[in-house]
Amino acid sequence: MRVHYEPQVNHIGFDWQRDAHKIEQGVLEREVAILSKLKFHREFGELDDAAGHLASIELMDELTGILAKTAAITMDAGFKPTGSLVATIEAVRANPSAIQNCAVEPEALGVMAASYRRNKEPLGQHWYDVTDSPARRKLSRKQIEDAADCGIAILKTVAAKGRRRKVALDYLAVELGEIYLRFNDGLVRHSVLPPSGDVCQADGGPFVEFLNEILAPLNLFLADLPKEYGERGPVSGGSISRRAIKADRSDRARRFNQRFRFELPF
Repeated sequence: MRVHYEPQVNHIGFDWQRDAHKIEQGVLEREVAILSKLKFHREFGELDDAAGHLASIELMDELTGILAKTAAITMDAGFKPTGSLVATIEAVRANPSAIQNCAVEPEALGVMAASYRRNKEPLGQHWYDVTDSPARRKLSRKQIEDAADCGIAILKTVAAKGRRRKVALDYLAVELGEIYLRFNDGLVRHSVLPPSGDVCQADGGPFVEFLNEILAPLNLFLADLPKEYGERGPVSGGSISRRAIKADRSDRARRFNQRFRFELPF
């Protein structure tokens, strides 16, 4: 089944002040439940203890940062599906004036910049003509169309087959798994019958319960994003637990060092 992607020509990036504060509020509202499911008290005591109180503040800040970074990767990082990029570039080609509003999704704009040329020089040599606001006003319709056509052709050539890797969820699983292991001996999930009484089994256990609690603020944030952002969750504790259990922590340093589809000359 082919997925339909909406073009992102009115992109709003993650705001590290406003959006992170919104996520932080959700985390703090669940602080007691999160700490309980982590078994935080076994190491630091109750929250009315000075040491426990300070440790909980630091932990809530760290958890907020992890969720905020996950949201930023989802919204702004260069890991979007090829179909999503193509849809945005096609929209710019059909309406070249869209490139002037400084709201084209960053990765799609980068593809066009890497595929742009003024005349017969190498592709991307003058990439800043596309990315810099003053320079964009001088672009002709044909230059925009040619950059779009070239970018789409390259994207379709290098598009990876198979299921797309979800980098934001990989990051989230490793980070939350490591936090859980500070207070627990291992990452374990169980198959349980859901409260609804359905025949199908669901993921359960203390680790999954912790994940469901901490993921709630992220899911609320993602649900409010416009549909143009594509997959917006919800992110389940069960799916993250499976990723965390399978994660190879020795490979973590190389997790994001993948080959770029486009490189700009400097």
